[in-house]
Amino acid sequence: MIVTKQDKDTENPLDGGIFGLYAASDIQKMQIGTVVVKKGTLIEKVTTGNDGTAKFTADLPLGFSYDVKEVQAPEGYLRNADDVYTFTFFLYKR
Repeated sequence: MIVTKQDKDTENPLDGGIFGLYAASDIQKMQIGTVVVKKGTLIEKVTTGNDGTAKFTADLPLGFSYDVKEVQAPEGYLRNADDVYTFTFFLYKR
């Protein structure tokens, strides 16, 4: 998953934006039902580069929800505290 940080007015890419990937739900072992990662736990942090992008590389289990939100804005900018992007990975068979 890739995130992009850009200036709201100019749409220029911004480096130095820090984003966090969080568990949006408890992540459990399927066979046992034991919670291995609690809801709200930070899984990974990434920082945008010169092109304004950063890539999350965590190996995420299927069937659970995740949130991405900005943790820290680049110097001279305000953090976007309003937007939280939630997604769920599912396995689809064709």
